[in-house]
Amino acid sequence: MPRRETPTVAAAAAEYQETRATYVANATLANDWSILRAFARGIGPDKQIHNVTQRQVELWFAAEAKRQKPSSYNKVRTRIKGFLDFATRRGWVTLDLLGEVRTRTVTKRDRMRLSPAELLDLPKHTHSARDKAFIVTACNTALRANELVSLRVRDVDLFNGWLDTDITKSAKQDKLPITVELDAALREWFKHYEEDAGELQADWHLFPQRQPGAGRYIRDAHTTTYAGHIYGSLLPEKQMKNPAQIVQRCLTSQGHAIEPGEGVHTLRRSVARAYFDARVAAGYDGALRETSALLHHTNSQTTEIYLGLTTEKLGRDKALKGQTFLSAMVDADNVVSLGKSA
Repeated sequence: MPRRETPTVAAAAAEYQETRATYVANATLANDWSILRAFARGIGPDKQIHNVTQRQVELWFAAEAKRQKPSSYNKVRTRIKGFLDFATRRGWVTLDLLGEVRTRTVTKRDRMRLSPAELLDLPKHTHSARDKAFIVTACNTALRANELVSLRVRDVDLFNGWLDTDITKSAKQDKLPITVELDAALREWFKHYEEDAGELQADWHLFPQRQPGAGRYIRDAHTTTYAGHIYGSLLPEKQMKNPAQIVQRCLTSQGHAIEPGEGVHTLRRSVARAYFDARVAAGYDGALRETSALLHHTNSQTTEIYLGLTTEKLGRDKALKGQTFLSAMVDADNVVSLGKSA
C-alpha cells in the first residue's frame, strides 16, 4: 500500500492562510498567523498533518489553558478549529482532533468604561501630536483600531465636515460627521504633520509610523511622564503599529489600572455607552438604533449585549439608584414591633 502523502503542519497552515487572504482582513490574518505558528511549533512543524494525533492536540491545548485566560483560550481554540476544519475539507485530516478539547467557561465582567469627562481629558495625557489626534479621533468616532490606522489624509474633509471610513467587519464605507472637537484636533495635527514631513499627500497615512526617537519615560507608582523625549521623524507611507499601546499609556497616566485587552476598544465601548446615555431620554429604541449605527452593528441585539443593556436593567437602575428601597415598602403606620412583649 503506498505511503500516504499530506503537507506538513507548517505547510498546511501556510496554505490555509494563502487561501483566506482573498477574503480576510490583513490584521486578522496577522493575528491568526501568530497562533498558527505557535500551534505548528508545539505539534511539530515538519510532521505530516495526517499523523497529528488527538492526544498531541489535547496536550498542546492543556499547556495553553495554563497560560491563557478562558476568553483568550477560547479565541485560540476558534482559530485552530478554523485551520483544522480546512485540513478536513482538504482530505488531509479524518479525525476530529478537537473532539475532547472543549471551550472554557468565561466569567462575564463589566469592562472598563470611561466617563465623557475622562474621554475628553484623555488626549491631554500624551505629548505626541500624532497620538493626541489619534485619541481624539477614536473618542469622536468609536472606530475600531484597524479602521483608525487605515485612514489616509484624503479621507478627511474638513471643509464639508466628513470623515470617509472603511468599516472592515461589514465591508462597507461610511461618511462619519466630524465633531467640533475632532475638527480642532485634526487641524492642529495637520499643522504638525506638515511641519515634520512636508506638504501633505492625499495617500499618506493619517496616523503614520515614526522613526525611533530618543529620551525616556519616568514612572512612579502613580503616573508616567516624559523626560526630554524627542520623537523621531514621521514615516507617512508606513501605517502606525500598536495603537493599543498609545491608549494604554494615556489610560495609565490618567490613573487607571490596565488589564490585558484594554486599548482602542476601551474607547469604542466608552463612547458608545456615553452616546446611548445621552440619547436615551428621547426613547430607548431610538437611542439603541442610533448607537448601533455609530458602532456599525447590523443587529440592535448585538449592541445591547455590547453595552450590557436591557430595558429590564435600565428599569431596575432607575427604580433603585438614589431611591429608598426597603423603607419605601413599609407603611410606617403598620410597623409591627418585634420586641419582647410585657
